[in-house]
Amino acid sequence: MKLHVPWDNGEKILDRYTIDSSEAEGGVSPLVSVSDLPEGTQSVMIDFTDPYDSAGVNNPGGGWNHWRVLLPSEDPHIAEGSSGKEKRPHGATVFPNSWGHAYYQGPAAAEKVPPPPSTLGESMYNMRAIALNLSPAGIKKQYPATEHAPAIGTILEQLKDHIIGEPIVVIGRYTRKGVRETLHQSGDGEDD
Repeated sequence: MKLHVPWDNGEKILDRYTIDSSEAEGGVSPLVSVSDLPEGTQSVMIDFTDPYDSAGVNNPGGGWNHWRVLLPSEDPHIAEGSSGKEKRPHGATVFPNSWGHAYYQGPAAAEKVPPPPSTLGESMYNMRAIALNLSPAGIKKQYPATEHAPAIGTILEQLKDHIIGEPIVVIGRYTRKGVRETLHQSGDGEDD
């Protein structure tokens, strides 16, 4: 299985897909496409999570969810800009994120430079594709109806008997625009 997003693994996420976007409040939802699905796949779950929780603690099984979408295996892609307050990706089911909103909300890392030791305000975000052997209707029955997104570790545990192969993860890096400007002025940041 292959997961295609607008950034390479470990690379920066463009501002247009983050809270720093000038194009859409909360960022433009990125193009996401999954290819080479394992045999028996009936649906694909896309999960976009900051593995750090709201207290800044690294929590690989939890974290802060920005977007969770269920796609039919016949059409496992999401067009850029198709998930927002007034839009839903065609043929997809969008679940509530950690804010309780059933739409994309891009990375929104800390607005201030954290004290040492730190990663200079940089956050990592995991875009994950999970192949499932249940139809979208079957997954909706298994997936708990909640106001806010359950942690990804909870989802993986609940669906473990239906996951085909290993989930694919593409990591993106992001530093809030104001933090980048502060770091650049102090000589500690990378050039954009």
